[in-house]
Amino acid sequence: MKKIICVFLTIFLCLSTLSACAKTSIQNNTTNLTTTNIETTAETTTVDEQATNEKETSDRTAAQFLGYIKGKDIKSIVSLICLDSIWDDTTNRTTEEAKKLKAYSIFRDFDVDSYKITETVPFDNYMHYEVELNISKSSNDIFPVGKSRWILEVAYETVILFKNVNKTIIKTRDSSNAVNLCLDFTSAFNCFKTLRDFNKLVPDKKDKGVYSGFCSNLIALTIYDFQNKPIKRKQAESNAKNTFGITTVDFTMQENYNKQNDTIIVDSWGWLWFYDALSLDNFDSKTKQHTIVINYYADSACILIAKTVKYIVKENGDSTLTLLSTELLYDSGLTIAGGAP
Repeated sequence: MKKIICVFLTIFLCLSTLSACAKTSIQNNTTNLTTTNIETTAETTTVDEQATNEKETSDRTAAQFLGYIKGKDIKSIVSLICLDSIWDDTTNRTTEEAKKLKAYSIFRDFDVDSYKITETVPFDNYMHYEVELNISKSSNDIFPVGKSRWILEVAYETVILFKNVNKTIIKTRDSSNAVNLCLDFTSAFNCFKTLRDFNKLVPDKKDKGVYSGFCSNLIALTIYDFQNKPIKRKQAESNAKNTFGITTVDFTMQENYNKQNDTIIVDSWGWLWFYDALSLDNFDSKTKQHTIVINYYADSACILIAKTVKYIVKENGDSTLTLLSTELLYDSGLTIAGGAP
C-alpha cells in the first residue's frame, strides 16, 4: 500500500512540475511577444520622428535663407545653394569661391523690408514654400520693387529652388526621350562643347582605364536592356554610329570584352548629375528634328545659369534617335552645381 501511495505522489509531483514549466514557458513567450510589439512600435515612432526632424530642419533652412537675403549675407546664401561640382579643381577652390561670391552679389542690389511664408506643402523628398517678399529698393530686374511672390523649395539643408512665381523653370528629367538623350550624353562625357563630329570625343588608347570607361558609357547611352547581358561588338559599333555618328571607337578596349565570343558586358556605370532646366524643345515635323536648349545652373536653387547648350536631335523611322550636334550658347565661367550619382 505504501508503495502505491509513493507511486501516486511521484506522478503528482511530476505533473505539477510539468504544469509549472508549461506555465513559465507561456509566460516567457508572452513576454517575448510583448517585447516584439514594443520594438515594432519604437521603430514606427523613430520613422515618424525622423520625418518630423526633416521637416523641422527644412523649415529652419528656409527661414535662414530668407534671413540671409534680407541681411544681404552673401557668403551664407552661397553656402546653402552652391554645391561643389564633382569635377571641381580643388587647387582653384579659393578662386572658384571668389567667383561665386562676386556672382551672387546680386543679392546686394535690393532691400527687403519684410518677408513671410504664406504656404507650406510637404512632398516626399522636400518642402515647398510660397513666399512673399516686400522689396523697397532695387537695381536688379530679377527682384522688382514692391510685393512679389516666390517659390522656395528646400530639401533638408539645401535650397533646391528659388524663383519668382511668374518665371517658368522646367526640370528636365521628366522630359522627352530626345531631351533625356542630350542630358545623358552631357552627363556621361561631361561635354559642354560645340561639336558636330563626335569622333573627337574618343580618347587616346594610351590610358586603358579612360578608354574602357568611354566604351562602357557609349554602350550605356545607346542600349538600355543590357545589364549583365552580352552585346555583340558589331552591334555596339552600329549603335554608336547610328546615335552619335561615332565610327572610330575600338570596343575591344572595353575591360569586359570577350575576344572568343566577340561580345561585351557592361554591368554598371556612373554619370554626373546637374541642376538643370529645359529652356526649349521645338520639333520640326518635316525634318523630324528637335532643337533643344538646356540651362545648367551654378547653384542648386536655379538662380544663375552657368552654361547653356543647344542640341539638334533627329528622330529616325525605327524609333531611335541621332544626336547631330551640340552648341555652347553661353558660358558664365562658373562651375555647374551637381555631383556624382
